[in-house]
Amino acid sequence: MATEAFFTSSAGELKLTDTGDIHRDLLNQVTRFVKMMVDTPAGPALRGIIAAAQSDETVRQAFVEHYVSPRSQHGGAALRRAQQRGQITPDVNVRIVIDQIWGACYYRLMTTPEEVDERYVRVLLEQTLGGVAVFA
Repeated sequence: MATEAFFTSSAGELKLTDTGDIHRDLLNQVTRFVKMMVDTPAGPALRGIIAAAQSDETVRQAFVEHYVSPRSQHGGAALRRAQQRGQITPDVNVRIVIDQIWGACYYRLMTTPEEVDERYVRVLLEQTLGGVAVFA
């Protein structure tokens, strides 16, 4: 029951809007996500759900079905729209971009004492969306 309450209450807070600018939309959504995780009781609740999902298959399935999958679908749709608008290269693997952005946030929130704030989100998005390698 607690997991379903969390999924329901966080859905509106974590909505990914579509303004036509994928960078702005991601910055807005990911910043709201990290603020929720750092500044509200939802952060410890989600970390607890993730921890429970490691040893409880029912919790894992609920987490994937009600939280991970819907967010991946919305994020994927937003990134595909950005591809259609020419904001992201057409050959990019959208699922991997989702893993890069949200996976980096989850990793830092779950494992390190380093700050996760708007500055972190800005740099993460600049490097993820802009790339980091120079190819000759």
